[in-house]
Amino acid sequence: VETKNEGPGHLAIMLYVPNLIGYVRFFLTFLCVKYAFDAADGNWIMFVSATHAQILDALDGFAARKLNQCSKFGACLDMISDRTSCSTIYMLLATIYTEPIFSYCFLMCMVLDFGSHYL
Repeated sequence: VETKNEGPGHLAIMLYVPNLIGYVRFFLTFLCVKYAFDAADGNWIMFVSATHAQILDALDGFAARKLNQCSKFGACLDMISDRTSCSTIYMLLATIYTEPIFSYCFLMCMVLDFGSHYL
């Protein structure tokens, strides 16, 4: 009887280092939203940490290749995290800069981001 190598299990894939980085990206994105709307002086600066998304995006890609931990789940998690963090930034900017031209530009950037990604 021949057995085929099925590879790592679902739990092992979910615990890959790049996927753990992806979970941190989601947590930090939600944290940025919390602080972006916090009325306390000085806390708005936490919104600037939204740049974590791009830094960690590069890091998780590097880790996936270096540790040979590439997976379909990781690719989907990365894509969803990218769309979530970028959409969050666009929506927060549209909320902060309420002039119609700015809001329109930020919302169109979000539409282009989603549209171009799925093309």
